[in-house]
Amino acid sequence: MNERGFKQRFATNRGALAGLAILGVVVLAAIVAPLLFPGDPLDIVGRPLTEPFEYWRFPLGTDRLGRDMLAGLVHGARASLFVGLVAAGGAILIGILVGAVAGYFGGWTDEALMRLTETFQTVPGFILALALIAVMGPGVVSVAIAIALVSWTGPARITRAEFLSLKQREFVAASRVLGNGHGYIIFREILPNALAPIIVLGSVIVAAAILIESALSYLGLSDPNVATWGQMIANGRAVFRSAWYVSAIPGFAILLTVLAVSLVGEGLTDAANPRTGRR
Repeated sequence: MNERGFKQRFATNRGALAGLAILGVVVLAAIVAPLLFPGDPLDIVGRPLTEPFEYWRFPLGTDRLGRDMLAGLVHGARASLFVGLVAAGGAILIGILVGAVAGYFGGWTDEALMRLTETFQTVPGFILALALIAVMGPGVVSVAIAIALVSWTGPARITRAEFLSLKQREFVAASRVLGNGHGYIIFREILPNALAPIIVLGSVIVAAAILIESALSYLGLSDPNVATWGQMIANGRAVFRSAWYVSAIPGFAILLTVLAVSLVGEGLTDAANPRTGRR
């Protein structure tokens, strides 16, 4: 894949650029959250259920306990992005290792690893994540690990398919003739040429991880001492009719972030595959 052509195609995709801009705002909010709101975002700071824009001190209002909604929102972005990136990184790492070994060696190794992959795919990811968190205990790190352990099958299959194709190429045969070992050929010769579709899939995993983390937080399976968007939505259930914004604001943040990641992922896909790309 030509790097310059890839960048040019991505730069002409308006949806991808819009998603990248939105994602940049979310990332910036997560970075500056401790500077804007140095205290604990779960502290009670005002009168409960202050409506948005009623007081300048609380631009997005307060929840039913009197906690600042804006502080919870920007600190919640840190938790969501942390889980999304760690889960995607872990899933891709596991998937690359499994898929590379299966695709490169083939035979019974490929058969065994693919049966293992299919076993994980037969169990719904969310149910398996619930079971893993029940074993590890609730917490942001536990959620990230659980999501990674249920999301590696997609990267594994893509990596395997790429390795099955690339291991037949001339540059791999030349590397074998030069006496390079399996590890060198896998990680230095084949893997760099197989990364493009895996990286694109990573954006999908990040979006899915944010949704799963929000659902688990909504169910109370994340760290209760860490502000998360799912937790904020759950706190607004009891007052949804009288104070809809308590649940709607973090829900909109989740929607916007997932949409942004999806747009960036679609832009990466179109840039990597110009024949199927859309503008």
